[in-house]
Amino acid sequence: MVISVVDPKSIGILTTMKCTAACQECCFECSPNRKERITFTEIKKIIDSIVIAFPTIKVVAWTGGECTLLGDDLINGISYAKGKGILSRIVSNGWWATSDEKAFMLLKKLKEAGLDEVNISTGDNHQEFVPEDIAIRAAVTAAELGISTIISVEKRGNAKFKKEDIFKNKIFQKFADKNINTDLLKIIDPVWVSFHSDNIYDYGELNLSNNLGGCDSIFETLSVSKNNEVALCCGLSLDYIPSLVFDDIQSMCDKPENTRLKFYNTFNDFLKIWIYVEGPYKILQKVQKWDSNIEVPNFIHQCLYCSYLYNNIDVQKVISEHYKEVQNKVMEKFYNKAKWKKISVNII
Repeated sequence: MVISVVDPKSIGILTTMKCTAACQECCFECSPNRKERITFTEIKKIIDSIVIAFPTIKVVAWTGGECTLLGDDLINGISYAKGKGILSRIVSNGWWATSDEKAFMLLKKLKEAGLDEVNISTGDNHQEFVPEDIAIRAAVTAAELGISTIISVEKRGNAKFKKEDIFKNKIFQKFADKNINTDLLKIIDPVWVSFHSDNIYDYGELNLSNNLGGCDSIFETLSVSKNNEVALCCGLSLDYIPSLVFDDIQSMCDKPENTRLKFYNTFNDFLKIWIYVEGPYKILQKVQKWDSNIEVPNFIHQCLYCSYLYNNIDVQKVISEHYKEVQNKVMEKFYNKAKWKKISVNII
């Protein structure tokens, strides 16, 4: 039984499967044809249960699909979360920013409701449905209104639109010239990854993720999935790793204290602790040392390694036969990391 645990700090809520885009390799397979969504009544129940089950959660990421399609339900949900002391981040493709006025009006409502951060996704896939100018207008308007903002650009080796292209955009240049809240806008380019075997992207000379260490997300971030499941991690690979699920929404809303206990029980799974401490790639390296027949693929993304780790029967067999050889060392690292995390939270 693990005595020390790491409390979750954030949760992602999949608000709807409906989206204004139908991107290739959407991790949740969202599209304009999907109808599933949560209501404000459900949002209130989820927030109320989070406050009881996980009082350490201080940030909720409203995702989708396109979360802004919820309209007033999203605005009211952000306001309700704010009233409970929880910050809000929205993840959007910015489709609503078709003019300066429309972008300003929506973002003003969101900010007044208590929105703290905007994350705008763009790149080759997104721009098939939401033009570059619209996405960038959404981001710069948010920053000008004093909202912390991120533009997230899809990255792969043969991408036509890249992070550097943001700086060439006239709307962005105008924003930069005005020099108002430019420090609030950050541009990142995470890898656009495929979990499907029928679509293999070319990543060119991009560095593979084989140097990544422990995965903090597996315990520190929770997610509410499209199947009304409560799960460990951000949810990106949830469809491929069923063991990440530890409860469902109805149970959490009915008995949040039990959900907390179910979360604590996940720390009895040594493999999850090992992933948290050293990451799936280093685990696979160790497995290969135990059995040279095990292949360690070159993946571009940490989550792909994790999915491979859980779904390869041979890998699972080797781990089950040998994990006790490293158990004490890994657990010592875990206790030290858990202790440091709690200290760091107290400092903040």
